[in-house]
Amino acid sequence: QFIILVSTVLGVYLAAYKGFEIAVDFDRLSKYRDSYYLQQSFYQELQDNTDTIQTKIVDIYEDTATRYYLRHSTDEMALDDFVWNAMQETDVTFQIDPVILKAVRNFYREFNILLPDVDSPDKYKQRLTVDKINEHNQTIKDTILPMLQDDIVVLKEKVRRAGLIE
Repeated sequence: QFIILVSTVLGVYLAAYKGFEIAVDFDRLSKYRDSYYLQQSFYQELQDNTDTIQTKIVDIYEDTATRYYLRHSTDEMALDDFVWNAMQETDVTFQIDPVILKAVRNFYREFNILLPDVDSPDKYKQRLTVDKINEHNQTIKDTILPMLQDDIVVLKEKVRRAGLIE
């Protein structure tokens, strides 16, 4: 009877341990999946915003024929921030590289600070502002978006291998 008791206890322990391992793996993979979808949406929103800045501010300023339009376009100029704001409500956000989060936070903050000066009557100030906005925009395009894309590719592979996406 002692052997039966020991083998029963050992069997229950091993089954519980294996169940716990499966639950932990499932939780980890679910977070990878959630992070993948969040980062994919974040990437698309950020890319849309950099394109918007390029077409609504930088390109317009560079074309002298349409430069006057700047004075009227900044009133309605707002970047999409649905995903950015939604990210503040989830712990999955902290799986994103802090360098990326810091750069994007600074990008949005600087954009909101600089935007009112785009339609300044002072042409020198306007030129400096557009240059600064373009510089921040290029940093996001050239550095941050590729970093984010690399993270997305890694996450996608992990999630795909787990069979959670195709």
